[in-house]
Amino acid sequence: MARRLLSASPMKALLFGILVVIAVGCGAPQNVVQEQLESFAAEQEGKERLLDLRETEPAKGLIIRCPLGVLCDEHSDYRRYAYDTQGIYLAFSFDAAVVTDMTLESLREKSRFVSYELKEVEGLRAAGWRIGTRSVVHRAGDADYQVQFTELRDGRLRGEIHTAIVALTGLRTGDSACTHPLQDASLPEDCAASASANIPLRILFDLPIQTGVLDCRGERKPGCG
Repeated sequence: MARRLLSASPMKALLFGILVVIAVGCGAPQNVVQEQLESFAAEQEGKERLLDLRETEPAKGLIIRCPLGVLCDEHSDYRRYAYDTQGIYLAFSFDAAVVTDMTLESLREKSRFVSYELKEVEGLRAAGWRIGTRSVVHRAGDADYQVQFTELRDGRLRGEIHTAIVALTGLRTGDSACTHPLQDASLPEDCAASASANIPLRILFDLPIQTGVLDCRGERKPGCG
């Protein structure tokens, strides 16, 4: 009997260890992350945050984005730029006329909208989760459009955006059912968390900006798609 007890004890320890590894691999529980988002939103309400975007390499600045099979020139429906880094996805849209009239005045007059989505939020982390913000769009002419283009020089566009984080979002990354759900399958409830927020955000940008025409009708190139 003693031998059986001795052999069973290591087995229980092994099973317990496996369960711990599985739990850690799945990350923090959804309800814990939900409470974390709500608490953060309450603590940061009304407190302005500053995001300073600077890039030296032209290939990593504001890059022309063009649909496949389209020639994006001055005759296109629009001119779109995107800045995509680990922490943010920022996009500007203008009338296509800026392709041949790339001046500060033209960018100001022909701006259509700016949109952004934070892929991470400073001070907010959860094991096994990707936490960011819901995408926000500000359209030219609307009351909440507070975008200033302050300088265009030496191939760089500088300016600032006054906006606000209105929703914090979390997606469980430690579970393939959350990151790669089956086709037509709904996302399991414990995969996501979200909380409304009202956190003022000021985004400063000093970024290289690509100019010219992008032809996406043939071979796929950077910016096409």
